[in-house]
Amino acid sequence: MELTPTEYAIARSVAYRISRSWTAVDAEDVQQHLLLWMVEHYDRVKGFRELDYQKAMLTVALRRVAATYCAGEQEKVFGAPLTAGYSYQLPVIREALKLMFHTPELNQARVDPVSEAPLDSPVDHSLTQAIMADIHGAYEDMPETFKEVLSYHFDYDLPLETIGKLYGISRSAAKKRIDRALRRIQARLG
Repeated sequence: MELTPTEYAIARSVAYRISRSWTAVDAEDVQQHLLLWMVEHYDRVKGFRELDYQKAMLTVALRRVAATYCAGEQEKVFGAPLTAGYSYQLPVIREALKLMFHTPELNQARVDPVSEAPLDSPVDHSLTQAIMADIHGAYEDMPETFKEVLSYHFDYDLPLETIGKLYGISRSAAKKRIDRALRRIQARLG
């Protein structure tokens, strides 16, 4: 039972990225928790190795484990459940949707949805794939009316005035409709 260097690197990357969103948690503690989880759930981690998208699957699983751990630790420090834990922020969702519509395959993304910086390492790439997969899944689960307005805005790059004309509403109402759809994705992602 031995973890690969890539699995260690993914755990480190997830720990450092998630710990930035939690004030009461240290990145090294999160990393140790993730490594312990990977050892305790070795069969599951081993199963990920057989998949073509192993890095993305492991990253998604570790992000969920890390977020749960961070929420618990932060609750211990502040003494009350927190609702403002790790979550997708609207700018991240916006950038990911732009990439999603303009990149034919999710695994072809070459820039980080947050910083728009080029992805240099496979670990960064797998985390971006996981973010893209989460947001794509939330988008696909939405009602068609929400998907349509997001498609007009992010896929076809239509200005708000044009979207408003398509629906027979004002520019500000079109903006509100897009914002409502984005908040719905954010709520779906937790």
